[in-house]
Amino acid sequence: MIQDARVLQDEFIPREIVHRHEQMNRLAAALEPVVEDGTPQDALLVGPSGAGKTCLARHSLDKLNEQLLDVDDLDLEGDRPNATGPGIKFVHRPDQGTPLKNKHKSERWNSISAGVARVLDDYISDQRVESYDEHGREPLISTKHGRMTHSSIRTKMYQVSRPCWYGDGCPHDREIETCEATEVGKRSRCPSARSPHDFRSGRLTYYRIKEVDKTVVSDRMDASEKVLDKHYDRRSERQKAEQRRSHLPDL
Repeated sequence: MIQDARVLQDEFIPREIVHRHEQMNRLAAALEPVVEDGTPQDALLVGPSGAGKTCLARHSLDKLNEQLLDVDDLDLEGDRPNATGPGIKFVHRPDQGTPLKNKHKSERWNSISAGVARVLDDYISDQRVESYDEHGREPLISTKHGRMTHSSIRTKMYQVSRPCWYGDGCPHDREIETCEATEVGKRSRCPSARSPHDFRSGRLTYYRIKEVDKTVVSDRMDASEKVLDKHYDRRSERQKAEQRRSHLPDL
């Protein structure tokens, strides 16, 4: 008797794939550079029909997607009853081009500080481009063409994270006027430029250093503790040891 008919659907992806760990690790290693905005390696899956090639590929892509930053799913809609502080609402809308990686489970309110709220308010009132996407929604991060794309957001982060952009000069002894990282399409070549993954990792590492409850962090960042520790925690082993020291009475 079939206990779960979902497994017969073409789009079904199991949470875990057994007896394919070596292949999964090799495929993940080939594709993982894309998380850091790098160029992934070519990968060719071969095998007889029914061996699980499609399932393996989809599963691996889902795992990589867990490491990416969701930004384009924000817009200006939403009420926040029974709450007093500022916040941002994440809504899963796959039919309108803004899915969340964990689908409806990812829907949530995230509280933000008063300072961040003021920055967003200033941006909306002064800098935000008044535009609508193809579904008639007003994206928070907008351009004159509508919702800003993933690649544009990534490019913008590379741009604004360069010290020379925000007036700190160049810490790499480069001449700003001739530096290739000031050119459009080459800003990621600045050693100080940071990708969306770097921003997310920085936030997670800060939470780990401050010893914020892991469940709270996992809920806020919409990722499991295992994924956060593996892909985003950038504390050194020495830092981790020193943090453990404060909890050990015999040291």
